[in-house]
Amino acid sequence: MYGRYIKRIEKRIENHSFAVIGTYHGSGSTLLSVNFAAFLAKNFSGDVAVIEANGSGDFEKMAQCEEYCNHISKIEGGFRIGNIYYFYNVARDFSAYLRSRKFAFFVYDMGIEFMRNEEIFLSCNQKIIVGSHLGWRMSRYEQLLSCAKMLEGYRSWEYIDMMKGDGAAYFIDEGRVKLKKMPVIEDALMVSDEAERIYQSFL
Repeated sequence: MYGRYIKRIEKRIENHSFAVIGTYHGSGSTLLSVNFAAFLAKNFSGDVAVIEANGSGDFEKMAQCEEYCNHISKIEGGFRIGNIYYFYNVARDFSAYLRSRKFAFFVYDMGIEFMRNEEIFLSCNQKIIVGSHLGWRMSRYEQLLSCAKMLEGYRSWEYIDMMKGDGAAYFIDEGRVKLKKMPVIEDALMVSDEAERIYQSFL
């Protein structure tokens, strides 16, 4: 569907790194990280590294999931499915080692622990902020922005609403930044057409 678009930008984004940040515990940063990595692997050549940097242990649970176990190959520090490499709870020194390897893309699932890995967070080419417009969760975007405003280019980050809900538009930062609505991800390794359109905008 996006063949010509993908070819046009492939060289420009080679070796790009993405930090996926949750505004609260359970916001969906791991789900989006895995699904976005599936998009990258589907549309670009080269290997994709998905790096757990939040201490959640979700990737170990994923490796034990019956749904995926027949497709998994174990590797040092994690597992592989096709050309996507998943690494468990990576320490800073191991992250530096990974960055020296020949991966086409790096996706860091940082969750709410991104400030513990500030150096990695700041080094990533793009930041993806995951949250929800519902109730008190909306205020978590603003709390994060109170720190992010000290960083140049924070308005160019991606701000994702994982709770699709109604068709209303939601804004943060006093109306300057519009939240992008993420479609429901039913299978972390399957990318819907609607999700592909969102992921295009990350690049």
